[in-house]
Amino acid sequence: MNDDLTSLTADDEYPQVTGIAVTGIPAMRRAVLMRVFEAMDDGDVDGMVAHMTDDVVTRLGNEDEVRGTAAFRALFGHVGQAVKGLRHEVFGLWHAVEDFDVWVAQLRVTYTRLDDSTVTLPCCNMFRMRGELVAEYRVYVDINPVLAGRQESDG
Repeated sequence: MNDDLTSLTADDEYPQVTGIAVTGIPAMRRAVLMRVFEAMDDGDVDGMVAHMTDDVVTRLGNEDEVRGTAAFRALFGHVGQAVKGLRHEVFGLWHAVEDFDVWVAQLRVTYTRLDDSTVTLPCCNMFRMRGELVAEYRVYVDINPVLAGRQESDG
């Protein structure tokens, strides 16, 4: 384990801390969230789920909230049927001052549709962490422009 909490790497073990903020915790959580985005960009649902609690709560846009990793897999499997791929461009990733478990990401997501056309949308994600795992994952995006192309091509 790296004892210098100001220079943690993705491979270091992280201390279990409750009730106080530790310098290394934000860096560890930032790394976890970036791994989730990378896994999603690679189409690696197992890699995403590896960073989530078993009872993760997920909401994508206007879809109903789902609970658990099986429901998360089903939700992103559904998205995977509508697009060939996606790519996240993260502009900002911050934790809330009042609650270090809450993180917000400002990003752009480029979706590659089944016909190889692309749509890039602004997006905001909210995460709630439990230790080093994602316990809540909320995606605020209007996905309709992506699906509209699918509906038009399904015609």
